[in-house]
Amino acid sequence: MRIHKICEISESYCIIFSCFALLSLSLSLKRNFFKTSFL
Repeated sequence: MRIHKICEISESYCIIFSCFALLSLSLSLKRNFFKTSFL
């Protein structure tokens, strides 16, 4: 997996990457929820 390779390079990059992934995931879920609720 690419994520494991990034973790091997630097732990700080891994933490930032995981946090960014979680934020983007939550934002996309919120958008989908609002779209379905208003439609």
